[in-house]
Amino acid sequence: QCAFTPSQEDIKALESARKSLPYSLTDRQKKSDRSLYVRRYISEDVKTIVAKILLLLQMSIAQDKSIKKQHVLNGDPCKDIPKSHDAYPLITKKVMHVARNQCIHFLNGCVHDEDCMNIDMDKA
Repeated sequence: QCAFTPSQEDIKALESARKSLPYSLTDRQKKSDRSLYVRRYISEDVKTIVAKILLLLQMSIAQDKSIKKQHVLNGDPCKDIPKSHDAYPLITKKVMHVARNQCIHFLNGCVHDEDCMNIDMDKA
C-alpha cells in the first residue's frame, strides 16, 4: 500500500457510478469494487522503494542476530528452535527470496496496473 497510489480518475468514475445506484453498497462491496475497478500505480521512484525494502530487511536481519546473540549469552544454544521461539528469525531464506523477487519486479516496472485497462462502469 505504501508503494502504490490509486488512479484518481478511476475513483471519480467509480463514485459517479455508485451515485446512480438505487441502493447503498456494503463496505465489503465498496472494497471489492475498488480493487476491481481502480487502477494502481507506483507512487514513488522505484529505486527509492527498493532501497526502503532493502533497508528494512537489513535492519530486521540485524535485529534477528541481536536477539539470537542475547539468547546464546543467556545459555540458550538456539539449536532447532521452533517458529514460536523468540530467537527464531523474522527474515528467513523464504522471506529473502520473496523480497528479492519483489525488488526485481519493482525495478522492471511489473507491479502496477496497465494504462490501457478497460473499465466499463455501466457494467459495474
